[in-house]
This record gives sequence, structure tokens and C-alpha cells, in this order.
Amino acid sequence: MSVEYFQQLVTESFNKIESQLNGSATGPLHAVRRKALEAFQRQGVPTTRHEEWKYTNVLPSLVADYSLSLQNTPEVKGSIDVNPRLSLDAYQLHILNGQLQIEESTLPEDGSIEVHLLTDTFVIAHPEAQDWLATLSSVNTHPFVAANTAMMDAGVVVRISAGAVLTKPLHISIVSDARNGNVVSTPRIVVVVGGQAECTIIEEYNTVGENASLMSTVTQLIAGRNSKPTYVKLIDESALASHIGHTSAVVHANASLTCVTLCLGGKLTRNELEVRLIESAAEVLLYGVSVLTDNELADNHTLVDHVAPHCHSEEEYKGVYDGRSTGVFNGKIMVRPDAQKTTAYQSSRTVLLSASAQVNTKPQLEIFADDVKCSHGATCGQIDDEAVFYLQSRGISYEDARALIVYAFAAEIVDHVPNDALRSLVDRRIAEKLGAHPFDIDL
Repeated sequence: MSVEYFQQLVTESFNKIESQLNGSATGPLHAVRRKALEAFQRQGVPTTRHEEWKYTNVLPSLVADYSLSLQNTPEVKGSIDVNPRLSLDAYQLHILNGQLQIEESTLPEDGSIEVHLLTDTFVIAHPEAQDWLATLSSVNTHPFVAANTAMMDAGVVVRISAGAVLTKPLHISIVSDARNGNVVSTPRIVVVVGGQAECTIIEEYNTVGENASLMSTVTQLIAGRNSKPTYVKLIDESALASHIGHTSAVVHANASLTCVTLCLGGKLTRNELEVRLIESAAEVLLYGVSVLTDNELADNHTLVDHVAPHCHSEEEYKGVYDGRSTGVFNGKIMVRPDAQKTTAYQSSRTVLLSASAQVNTKPQLEIFADDVKCSHGATCGQIDDEAVFYLQSRGISYEDARALIVYAFAAEIVDHVPNDALRSLVDRRIAEKLGAHPFDIDL
């Protein structure tokens, strides 16, 4: 599959959606799709000549002969139950090959979570939805956001009621079924958290099947005033899976948004996370960890945009890279002229476990206000041989000793996951990737 074929695939998907609108091609949602298609055709697929994609070559992920997920959605239940990797006591939403499976979903009976399909009818009834689509994720600067928008046929809107305090997380399971062939899917999720609401949202991405998959996903999140949402993104894909995801969020006055990104597997992972603090006293806390082996690649691009004064942001990302894996971290903090009294901190730390692993780190500060406190730092090193030797002297194998030290490094990030079952899964997966036993060793 060439770049030209992928571009053709986007156009064919758009045309197929348009042919199914039955005279509704003039609706507001399809107008957004049409503008996105034009933006994608204008930008094309990014290459390593583009500064924002300098260290991530997506072209090898586009060579498979993909089928449109619109034409390739198999039986639902068997696909979802094939690999129940994460079992949670949670409200559930299931998305298969980009399509919401409402029959397999469970929601609270009190109506504190509403789920809608993103259709013209919904957009007409909720005019603010056009603002979400137009301003949260720009199709003019992000080519894969443009592709996702042009191919968007079954977006999902999740609304958390104002004042709601969810006692269980909302688990959104997003699955690519590649058992019957190579598949590309384009999930689109909008999460609106009402004022003073408190909730945890877990997005879990994985692929079943032995064929290639390409996930081009966009999540948009609005944190209302005085709300406290926690957003966790878990990517644990197969060896032939490519994930290109864009998450954008706006945070209103006195709201505190926590985002945790966990990259534990996949041929190629690209995470773009953009957060705008648009009203006074807003706060965002960003945490991320990548644990990679073999030839895996994970690229985390973050942008924290301080628009309003008296806002605070913290950002801490860690990476553990073994084999011939590659990590990329590009973190930008922007402080606008009116964002006085801003405090913003960024840290990126990396451990390389082999001579063939590599990391490319680029911290950035763009400050246009004079009364701020901002800092950033980046470190890269290897595992402490003396610490490994000490643990071996206590009767622990080399693999387990190395894994324990690595996990202690990563645990500072994992501890921010507000769910015991998910933390336990991450523990097991890190141990598995490092060839060690689960972390229940008695020292």
C-alpha cells in the first residue's frame, strides 16, 4: 500500500459515507467532513521531512492492503470476547473497528452518563458540537486528524452530568479486529464533563488477530468548571498494529484534569496530546510511561497551552527502551501574553536497556508573559549495574532484578492510575515485556 493508496482510501471512505446520507449531504456534520477531506488532500501524509514527524516514519505503517472498517465489521460479540485483557468493575463502552456496540455496553441507571452517536441530528440539536469539531482538534495542522474527520461515520459523544461523582470508572474498550484481514479504523470520541463532576475515563486500545491494523483515532475532552476528570489511555497493541492518536482537551476555570498515557506495545504508536487552559485557575497534570522492546516505536507529542492567567501544569514522562526500540518525546509548553502568574513544569526521563535502543527528546518552552515560573528538564541513562548486582546477591535472577529496578523507575507514573485492576495489569505487562516474573518477589 503506497501513500497514494492511503490517500485514495480516505477519499473512498468519504465518498461511501456521502453516498449513504440519502439527501442529507448538506448537513453540518458532513460539511465538517468535507472541509477535513480538503485539508487532508492539501497536507498529504507527513514524512520525516516534516519537523513534527522528524523522528517517526509512518510510511511503513501504510504499506498494508487495508480494508475500510465500514465494510469489514465482523460479528461483534466474538471479537470483543476474544481477548478480555482488562477486566474492570466499571461502566463499559465497546467500540469495534470504529463502530459503537451499544448492545455490549453498560451505563449507570441514574443517567449520569449519556451516550449519543455523533450525527447531523445531534449536531443540529447541540450547536456547540460544531465548535468541538472545529476548534478542539485542528484539521489544518494535523493530517491524521483531518483523515479521521473525513472518514468519521460513527462518532460517539459521552456526556457526564454536571455535579455527578462517578463511583466507578468509564471503561472505553476500543478494539481492531484483524482476524479476517488488514483493517483501518477511525474512532472519534467526544467526552463532555459537566461542571463540578468527578470521573475517571479509561481508554483501552488493542488488536485481535494476526493481520495488520491501523488505528487513526481522535478523542476530544471538555472539562467544565470546577470538574475533576482523570483520563487514562492504555495502548497495548499487537506486533503488526499501528496507532496514530490525537487527544485534545480544554480546561475551564478551577477545573483539574489528570491525563495518564501508558504505551506498552505496538509496531508504531504516535500519541498527540494537546491541552488548553482557557480560564483562570485551571490545572492539568500529565503523566506518561512507555515500555518498549524489539522494534517497537512510541512517539509522544504534547502541548500545554496556557491561555488564561493563574493556571498550573505539571508534566512527567518516562521511557524504558529495550532491544531495537525507539522512543520519541516532544513536549511543548506555551504561555500566552495574557497568561500571567503561570506555573508550568516539565520532565522527561529515559532508561535505555540495550545499546541498540534509542530515544529522541525535544523539550520546548515558548513564553510570551513575564510573570511566570516555568522549567523543563530531560535525562537519559542506563540501568545501575551495582543495583542489579545487589539484588542478585539476595537470590534474585538477573532478569527479575533488572525488571524490579525498571519497574521502580516506571512506578512513579503507574501510581497515578486511579484503578487497582489497571495498575495490576500494567505490572504484569511490564514484567512480561522484560522477561521477568510478576512483581510479587519477596525481598
